This record gives sequence, C-alpha cells and structure tokens, in this order.
Amino acid sequence: MGGKISTRGDVYSYGILLLELLTRRRPTDKMFVEGINLPKWASMHFPNKITEVVDNQLLRNVEELNKVMVLGCLSEFMQIGLICAREDPHQRPTMVETVQRLEKITSVFLGIPRAFHLPIDISPLLEGTSNPRNTNEENFESWSTSTS
Repeated sequence: MGGKISTRGDVYSYGILLLELLTRRRPTDKMFVEGINLPKWASMHFPNKITEVVDNQLLRNVEELNKVMVLGCLSEFMQIGLICAREDPHQRPTMVETVQRLEKITSVFLGIPRAFHLPIDISPLLEGTSNPRNTNEENFESWSTSTS
C-alpha cells in the first residue's frame, strides 16, 4: 500500500489467497464495507466461530469423529492466512517461515513425522540478504494473530 515493492507484499498476497480458499470469499466481495475487509472479517470470527466463515464445502462429507481434527487443521491454516495478511509488513513472517509452518501442520494432520525444511536448498538465494527473523521451530509456537 505504501508503494514500496518487497517480498513482504508477496507474503500478504499469499495470506489473502489462503483466506480466500478457506472462506470462499473474495476481497472485493460486496459484504466488505465500512472498513471491514477479508482479513478483519475472518479475524472477528477466529478462532471460536471459525465454522461461520469457513467454506461449508470444506466440511462436507467429514465424519463427525474427524470434524474436530479437520476444524483444528483449518483453524491452523486460517491463522497462517491472518498472520501473513497483517497490515504491518514488519509483523508478517517470511515465506520460508510460512512454508515451514505449513509443513508442520500438514505432518501433524497426516500423522507423518517429517523434518521441517524446504525440499530444496535455498541458502544460495538468501546470501547477501538481510533476514533478521529467527526461523527456528520455537518461533512458530509464538505466532499469534494479535498485532501486539
């Protein structure tokens, strides 16, 4: 929004895309008026009223026994979307952190233990870039949708 191009804008776009997929709503939906946008609307219902914003098709044909697990997974994905779509670019995670968080959620949901890493070595791409963020696993535990 400030006119400066950065990868943090890509993270924002990814967050919006993830929220679109989960809610089946577009950011340009006519329901978003008077300062309410897709991330604000989703965060108003997160985490206690997630069933009111998640696309019902995602819960179709889910057995009652699995519904809690599926809702937990969808909640985790929504949290990633909300964090990536934060208004302040400096509060957004990097895409590397986001992918690592997605891998963690996927492995827990599928019950497959995995090492949390990207499938390719991207360290040569990161050389010469300044990345003050800590990308270790403990950092993911501190992710929060709050802006404080």
